[in-house]
Amino acid sequence: RRYPKYYVWSKTIWNCFCKRSNAWFGRNSLLRKRQYESYHENGNKSEVKYFKNNKLDGPYKSYWTNGNLKKESDYEDDKESVEIKTYYESGELQEHNYLEGVKEVHKKYYINGPLLSIQYKVNGVNEGPSVTYYENGIVKYWTNFKGGETIGNNGTFFSNGEPSLIYGGLDGDQHGWTYFGSEDGSNP
Repeated sequence: RRYPKYYVWSKTIWNCFCKRSNAWFGRNSLLRKRQYESYHENGNKSEVKYFKNNKLDGPYKSYWTNGNLKKESDYEDDKESVEIKTYYESGELQEHNYLEGVKEVHKKYYINGPLLSIQYKVNGVNEGPSVTYYENGIVKYWTNFKGGETIGNNGTFFSNGEPSLIYGGLDGDQHGWTYFGSEDGSNP
């Protein structure tokens, strides 16, 4: 049996396409899990998400207009999980956030793949090393955090790995000691 272009049969519900919002939605009980799809004007998917009890619940994906994945995550009871991936329009991984024990790990990547930065947080506060890299993989900035305050040795580096500025201090106090370097490795 053929159905009109904007109607798709599902085992439990009729889904209909709403031209005004470019969205698929299910006319079913709010207690059932239902899928919502939206589309770009070119016909490619824009979003796929699921609702349960009228709240986001389940996998979430959004797409660039070219059809490549833009973001993927998971929701439970309208709250986004810590595991989130975002992508460049070309399809390469841009950011990956996930949980490692009690620490949230936030990684960012250059468009051609190498790691751009890594940062750790506990309850939304910086905790542990925060490192930014040059595209060649050499450390650009290094900062240590405890409870959101900078501690210990911190520094900036030239693209060849030579230290530019390294300083040490406790509890955010950067007056402990300081080292200034030069790109050729000699002391200025």
